[in-house]
Amino acid sequence: MKAIILCILCTFAVTLAQGQIFGKYIIEEVNVSPPQFVGIVTDANTSGNASMVAFNQYMSGEIRYPQPAIDKRMQGTEVIQFVVNENGELMDFNVVSSVSELMDEVVIEALRSTNGKWNPGTNNDENVAMVKQVTVIFALSHRQDNMVVNEFKETARILFNKGNRKFLVKGHPKRALRFYDAALNYLPNDQSLLLMRGLCQFQLGNIERAEEDWSRLKELDGVDESIYQLVDI
Repeated sequence: MKAIILCILCTFAVTLAQGQIFGKYIIEEVNVSPPQFVGIVTDANTSGNASMVAFNQYMSGEIRYPQPAIDKRMQGTEVIQFVVNENGELMDFNVVSSVSELMDEVVIEALRSTNGKWNPGTNNDENVAMVKQVTVIFALSHRQDNMVVNEFKETARILFNKGNRKFLVKGHPKRALRFYDAALNYLPNDQSLLLMRGLCQFQLGNIERAEEDWSRLKELDGVDESIYQLVDI
């Protein structure tokens, strides 16, 4: 079977707050615009949809499924955060969910190659640094994008239920943790999985790891996630 990569771009939702008066306090209008990928040609008027299409097309040409990962039958979902600074440069890459170090490197290297191809985000027309997030699904089957996503969801659901039985019914948090970890390899942005793994970690005394999962839950609140393209390898 051919190996495939499903690219997903996640960007934090942006809101426009209109100026309002509450008593003697004035909330000034805030106009926030996220960073825009503009490719090789910098165009300040690039729309959000055009930016996403351009980014997807670019990344699909840059990301390749690592052969060692194919040989080891490794699949799952990578989530990488990065910052587009005030000058449109990429920095502070952070691996949120890792299938393997090699896959981390493949995605980050593709992101690095977009440096210089971004218009920075703005806050009231002033350039500001903003966090972006990209999700890449590595799947070892040649199927349509919705079929891959559904397959990953079903696998994660089965693992989630097994983890719940071990944790909530059998009282074995250490065994349950293995199932939650495996499920999050497929759906790293799933809030129910993060919540339960955090509780499991807390029960095991891993407070720092529990707080990491719960912090991630807060980050996901308001994330806009869209599927753009399935890339055949």
